[in-house]
Amino acid sequence: MQANKEVLGGWTLVAAKMQFEDGAAIDMHGPDPLGSVVFADKRMTAIITRRSRPARTDGSLGDLFNTMLAYSGTYSIEGNELVTAVDVAWVPEWVGTTQRRGIEIAGDTLSIHTARQPNPMQQGKIMTGVLTWQRDR
Repeated sequence: MQANKEVLGGWTLVAAKMQFEDGAAIDMHGPDPLGSVVFADKRMTAIITRRSRPARTDGSLGDLFNTMLAYSGTYSIEGNELVTAVDVAWVPEWVGTTQRRGIEIAGDTLSIHTARQPNPMQQGKIMTGVLTWQRDR
């Protein structure tokens, strides 16, 4: 990938998949997730949610928290890698960390993928997160 200029602007999420080592794949946030990522000159901000999120009726935020992802920070593109210095996030453990993701742009499609990692919801399974975005027009 050349410079940050290729990624600048807004992108809308079209798919968010967990791909497992055995070839299986599941939707991270349901079959029709909602999401937006914006890359400015030096900062990126992303939010992803499940489209069918439950209404908060009992005062609990647990189900809402488990059906979203959000973070922001300064970023750079290093080769084929998006490197984000996170300064705000939906989970406090990410604040102050550097998040590295694989990144590819083909026309108006952006693909971002995580490194191989344990699935946080299925013990013993290794997965890669794959997010596909369409450039906003």
